[in-house]
Amino acid sequence: MKKLCPTLVLVVVLLLVISPIAQSTIKRTLDGGYIIWGLSTPSDGEQQGSRLIKLNEDKSIEWAKAYKKSSREEISIVSIDTTKDGEFILVGSSSVPETRLPQPSQALVLRLDQNGNLIWQKQLKKEAYQCYLGSVIQTEEGGYIAAGHIAPVPPEDTKNADMDSWVVKLTRDGSVKWQYRYDGGSVDWAHHIIQTEDGGYLFVGETPGPQGKKSSGELWAVKLDKKGSIEWQKTYGTPYEMVYLCVDVGYSAIQMENDDYLVLGTTRSFGTGGGAEGDIWILRLDKQGNIKWQKAYGGVCLDTSPTLIESSSGGYLIGGHSSSFAPWKDIAITEETCYNKQIWNGWLFEIDKQGRLVWQKVYGTDQYCAPSGLAQTTEGGYLVAGLVSQHFRIFQIDEKGNLIGELEKLNIASTDITPQMTTAEPGETSIKPEPIQVHLLDLDLEVTATEVADIFLNKK
Repeated sequence: MKKLCPTLVLVVVLLLVISPIAQSTIKRTLDGGYIIWGLSTPSDGEQQGSRLIKLNEDKSIEWAKAYKKSSREEISIVSIDTTKDGEFILVGSSSVPETRLPQPSQALVLRLDQNGNLIWQKQLKKEAYQCYLGSVIQTEEGGYIAAGHIAPVPPEDTKNADMDSWVVKLTRDGSVKWQYRYDGGSVDWAHHIIQTEDGGYLFVGETPGPQGKKSSGELWAVKLDKKGSIEWQKTYGTPYEMVYLCVDVGYSAIQMENDDYLVLGTTRSFGTGGGAEGDIWILRLDKQGNIKWQKAYGGVCLDTSPTLIESSSGGYLIGGHSSSFAPWKDIAITEETCYNKQIWNGWLFEIDKQGRLVWQKVYGTDQYCAPSGLAQTTEGGYLVAGLVSQHFRIFQIDEKGNLIGELEKLNIASTDITPQMTTAEPGETSIKPEPIQVHLLDLDLEVTATEVADIFLNKK
């Protein structure tokens, strides 16, 4: 097993055992509306569970439903895809809260009709393992592909923490067609998966790095064929000796029109916030994983948790959490004050296909503003979903990031960063898919209609 730097071990353990108190994101639906999903929280007046909200095209609420277990298990829906016939496929996880951590967990897969009713519900479970699926899409033949990680519950001292990337191919009726783990030696995680134009798949995530290379975490891209075999696999990062935290992670990918891939991640190896902080990192790869360009975007503090969609102008819109910028003139953020101020704002910027910035803006309240989902609107602008002042809210912007309507509690300002060219060289990994038996079982979630107050900060 490769050695991890102590900081990465701590981060991995926290990721494995701590469930966020609130998550949300948003996606366009085939009927022109929007689907929003995330955790219900104590502020919602409900038991911990996951909730879906369906909006009509005019952004009025069509329906809202909560998905829970009658037992003490907590349900978290993490990813959703709209299928060709207007249904929804969802993945997530469930676990029982205990005082002793970490603990086993199960992966969930739910198929819903267009009204949010369950068609079937499954859990993937392995004794004494943590099973997590965080990305799902419908495939071209009508089945589904999901990716995440699987890990034995580590010992309390966490010295032997291990995790493998995990990809599961499902049929339309919810049975497992194939599943593999992809083990790079210690901590490997597939964060996002897409289907490629040739019918195969690409997942992006993180891995310790190529065999024999001292590293504590690099962005990882793995190209699969239709059956889960690896066609190519590459890492992108820097050797361990060159940086402090040295963690580079891939969070999402889009295939471009010429078969290139745009990969979105974060880096602590490069950029303005390299080292103890971190920047948003974007790489354009050719169809073999070679780098065409690579750039870091960020300020002197931490910029992280990025999300990506295609923009209305043909480029790409990126949103993230930033402690580098604040939309108030009376707050000066410097490298020395990164840890002294509780600043965590929403940062949005648009790039063209060469990574050049089109516009960039920061959004914040007097407490907290953290975007976790973006969707194009029929008007050409965007909906931004996430936490605003510790409550789930949505606000609307035009195609240049300007707020639509006057919002008393949400401030906005332009930022002025310049993308930093980075110098990662692709590394070769040599792992092989390993079949794994994770048991597929029926699930017994309760689905109930739920009342939702107006979730918009502004609406045209």
